[in-house]
Amino acid sequence: METYTKLEVAVRALLQAKERYLQADYVSATILAGAGQKIVRDICKSRGIEPTIKTLSNQSGFTVQEIHNLVVDSYNKMKHADTDPDGFVNVSEEEPRALMTLAATDLMRLKEIKSKEIADFTDFVRMIKGQPQQS
Repeated sequence: METYTKLEVAVRALLQAKERYLQADYVSATILAGAGQKIVRDICKSRGIEPTIKTLSNQSGFTVQEIHNLVVDSYNKMKHADTDPDGFVNVSEEEPRALMTLAATDLMRLKEIKSKEIADFTDFVRMIKGQPQQS
């Protein structure tokens, strides 16, 4: 059995999200990015650091919940099969891209750019965040 810190778990999930994203496996990328982003956001809160989603809320006038619901629509539908077990989920590169962007920004706020892997991840997010959506 191996033991990991929660931050290590988040980073592993985010790195795998990146790999799945590069392979156009947006279902896996969304699940992994959503889980990693949630862990990093919770660590921010536990350390008294305002998570990026809260900053967006303060600047936009929308509640954190409204922004959260917008960003994680597919992710929530994937993981909550209890509410619509036979339903369908729309999947695109947009949601994992947004989730990885939030996570990368929170990692910077946590000052957790301590390894080449994390630095490479944040550089990757900078590169993809401005790309137009693929058809």
